[in-house]
Amino acid sequence: MIEMTAAETQEQPTATSGAAWTDPDPSPVVTDSEERVHAEPAVPPFRYRVDPFHRTKDKVAIVGFTDHRKLAFKLGDDFELWGLNELYQYEDVSRFHRWFEIHPRDDFEKDDAGKKHLADMGKLDLPIYMHQHFGDIPASMPFPKKELEVALGSDYFTSTPAWMIGMALAMDFREIHIYGVDMAQDSEYVGQRPCCEYWLGRAEGAGVRIYRPPVSDLLSAIGQYGFENGSAFSAKVQERLRYLHGRDNVILAALRELEAKKESVDVEYKARKDSLFAERMQMVGAIQDCNFWNRSWAVSAAADAASAVPDRSADPQTGIGKAAA
Repeated sequence: MIEMTAAETQEQPTATSGAAWTDPDPSPVVTDSEERVHAEPAVPPFRYRVDPFHRTKDKVAIVGFTDHRKLAFKLGDDFELWGLNELYQYEDVSRFHRWFEIHPRDDFEKDDAGKKHLADMGKLDLPIYMHQHFGDIPASMPFPKKELEVALGSDYFTSTPAWMIGMALAMDFREIHIYGVDMAQDSEYVGQRPCCEYWLGRAEGAGVRIYRPPVSDLLSAIGQYGFENGSAFSAKVQERLRYLHGRDNVILAALRELEAKKESVDVEYKARKDSLFAERMQMVGAIQDCNFWNRSWAVSAAADAASAVPDRSADPQTGIGKAAA
């Protein structure tokens, strides 16, 4: 276990006082099987609300953006709460102990929303772990990336929550809760979820108690491979997908037929097209919803939908190409 001693005082510290990550010797130190994570001491003096270098509790709750994040605020005072990115726009930041913003600063210099985010962080008084200290964000401090990689023996981190779990493990928290983090959508999360689950497994294997709400998609699946493959749930989703794809094909065929007649029936064309298009968007949304549940919960898809999916290459949104001249 990587040992990072808990703070012995609740007094407001400065970034230069008693830093467990700071050591005159820049090389990792191993004594009695205990390893310490070292952070560079080049952090300007700032009166943080909590100690930036030591854990102040034995338990930590990592809080993300999805709805079940609200459960974190029902925890007792024996938890540190860690937030990230722009979460302060939705929750009371005074309830948190540490903040993480490890995206490159340049990403926020491109538009007004990003610049506002930087300005808002400049008003915070809890440790904000970033690429480096920034003068206009007094509470910012360097995130100990290299130190964590050495201490944990891995550079496999594909998301901020994964880094946060790794840091909680390095700081020797005895219990890690994770709320508001699902990573179940079709986006960057597809590659991020396995890493997050890996670090939860690493922590649990190290003897740390792990908790995520039953509604969380992390570490969850319906059925067990080899024993419940092709479960009733998967079969039901596939049945629903077959119906939706079939109905979608009918609507799309009607849209294409209407498209061919539009010059002679402009008024009818518009009314009918709007109606069909709205109905088709419902089908597309329902299909996406079923695919979401299938990927998030099923062990494996039983089979592709039976109904053939029409060629939508002409127009990614409607599947309708331009009428022939």
